[in-house]
Amino acid sequence: MDKELDRLSQLVEDLLKLARLDNKQDLEQKPTELSELVSKIVKALAFLAEERGVRVEVEALPAAVIWADENRLHGALLNIVDNAIKYAQSVVRVSMVTGEQVEIRVEDDGPGIPEAARNRLFERFYRLDQARARHNGGSGLGLAIAWEIISRHRGSIQVISEEGKGTLVVVELPLKQIVF
Repeated sequence: MDKELDRLSQLVEDLLKLARLDNKQDLEQKPTELSELVSKIVKALAFLAEERGVRVEVEALPAAVIWADENRLHGALLNIVDNAIKYAQSVVRVSMVTGEQVEIRVEDDGPGIPEAARNRLFERFYRLDQARARHNGGSGLGLAIAWEIISRHRGSIQVISEEGKGTLVVVELPLKQIVF
């Protein structure tokens, strides 16, 4: 009963997040140090990774200040790293690359995603594998929420995957100079 109540509570919370995003509720943007945000996310998910026997390797996290709604962006990136941990065999790599934009790269060594399913990953309620999603507690809304939040930040998400060879999720966000 407790597990089902938790699942339903999470579903309601996810539906409320989507409703707020659909209503174009304004982002509360401020200068946000992205490398610190990514580090917080990795620390927040350390217990889940340990519980699943997955090693999270944090590679390059260069300083990158962007304009962002830190709470919403935290939720979007948390969902992406959480999914990588849930489906990884043994390792998840998290890194950042800066240039004209900043890329957050999350790579796992999991089962990969069939080509036919990659275009549907960000649809609401879409689950690649119904049985596996139920086991992991997914509602099929997490990636839809992540996509909406990243899009509202003028960013993009790209999924590179091959069955049996893992998945790489690349989030690109505009890197802006902040003048004080």
